[in-house]
Amino acid sequence: MPSRKETVQANMATEPPLVLFLCRANSGPSILAGLRPKIWGEFFGLGRPPVHVLIALGDPNAYAMGVNWNQPGIRTAKAHWPTPYPEAVVGGETEIRLACEEVFALLEARIRKFLALPLDRLSDEALLQALARIGEISGDLS
Repeated sequence: MPSRKETVQANMATEPPLVLFLCRANSGPSILAGLRPKIWGEFFGLGRPPVHVLIALGDPNAYAMGVNWNQPGIRTAKAHWPTPYPEAVVGGETEIRLACEEVFALLEARIRKFLALPLDRLSDEALLQALARIGEISGDLS
C-alpha cells in the first residue's frame, strides 16, 4: 500500500486533497470551516470522493471518527481540533455575533496553518503531528 506521501504526491497533480470538517449536528464550526454544509453520509458508497483529511471540530462524533474512511491508495488522516460552538453562547444578537466571529477567526488561523503545510513532503506521522499542533491553537470564547 502506498504511503500518504506517495498518495498525496500522485493526487496533488490532478486535484487538491479533500478535507472534511465534522461537528456535532453539522452546526456552526463545520459550516464556518467548509464551503457548504454536507451530510457526511454522502462520503460513503460507490463513487464517493476520497477524504484525505478528516477534522473533527468541537466534540468529535465518535461514530464518524471510527468509520474507515480509507479508499484504495488513500488513507485518511484524522484529527480533532477542539472548537467552541457559538450557538451555545447565551446572550443577545451582539454576543452571538461576536462568538461567531471568534470561532471564525480561530478556524481561519488553523486553516491557514494547515494550508501552509508541505503536504507532498510529510510522512503520515508528521502530518498527524502537524494536525494535532494546529488543533492546539486556541481561542477564547467568553
